[in-house]
Amino acid sequence: MNLIKQEIEITRDQLCELYKTQPLYLNHLLHFALCYHCQNENSTETFKIILTRDNTITMEGKCSKCGESVSVYSSEPPDAWYKYFATQLQVEGLGGDHSIYLREMLREEKVRRVRKSWIGKQAKENPVYFQIHISLEEINPKIWRRLLILPSTALKTLHKIIQIAMGWKNYHLHQFICKDERYGVPWEEDPDGTIDYKNTRISDLLLYPHEIIIYEYDFGDGWNHLIKLEDILFNHDRLPAPLCRGGACFIHHAGKYQ
Repeated sequence: MNLIKQEIEITRDQLCELYKTQPLYLNHLLHFALCYHCQNENSTETFKIILTRDNTITMEGKCSKCGESVSVYSSEPPDAWYKYFATQLQVEGLGGDHSIYLREMLREEKVRRVRKSWIGKQAKENPVYFQIHISLEEINPKIWRRLLILPSTALKTLHKIIQIAMGWKNYHLHQFICKDERYGVPWEEDPDGTIDYKNTRISDLLLYPHEIIIYEYDFGDGWNHLIKLEDILFNHDRLPAPLCRGGACFIHHAGKYQ
């Protein structure tokens, strides 16, 4: 379950109440409450907490004395506790009951984290391969490839594999899309933020057969490729990876497609 980007405005007292059981975070808050412009302590009364698309957290406030804005940005994904309360603020701010939502979110994250760890351990003992099916959408007859890749394959590497397997020439922009999150090469003109895909592995997104992500190539023409995890092969004979195990393409020749 992914969290949407959402701004929630709360008071300083509410924020202190959330963090009172966590001294480290409370110290961080008190440091944040010190206005960097006029050095006035405890001057920031109203905060906005923004949980971004890549699950980092931005806190914004305004000094009641000089009126200047102050902000803190967590450059690394927050830990489970931090994310828990940011989610609570988000859901309550939208008028929902956070308890059911949070239980489901934390359970799903825990289950996926355990499965990812288990797959990683299996791969250290014997070869493990992801069998993925890549098909170009809205094309008839279908153009598709069936590939074997390692679970540790980075999305940046998978992009190169797809370019070769599908016969593209890597002339255009590209991105991966998973549950409204976008992974690719970050660029300044992107207001919502693209998650840098060089540190994201395929096993970060796909863990169960039939799960899918989208690979978009050429933002102008919008060539969308549906990537589905068909199977996970455990204890398999060692094979070169990546490996193409099948596919179909069409070549127009004398009015016929092959």
